[in-house]
Amino acid sequence: MCERASQYVRSMARVRVRPKRYFCDPSLAAALLGATPGRLLGDMQTLGMLFENLVLRDVRVFLSTYGGVDNSVHYF
Repeated sequence: MCERASQYVRSMARVRVRPKRYFCDPSLAAALLGATPGRLLGDMQTLGMLFENLVLRDVRVFLSTYGGVDNSVHYF
């Protein structure tokens, strides 16, 4: 069974890549959407996207404090 599963783990097919777009501040997106805490708790997908944007912004700000370090973020 392990041998069969391994053929799908290391597929040679390239995964389609779309560029990700982010707001400079996720609160702008939340304001444009009219997002309230109650609405966001009912829409976990939007909450997740806003949270991802917030984390990415904070990571980039953190990396920008180190001289000589590239502040680009890569995904796996």
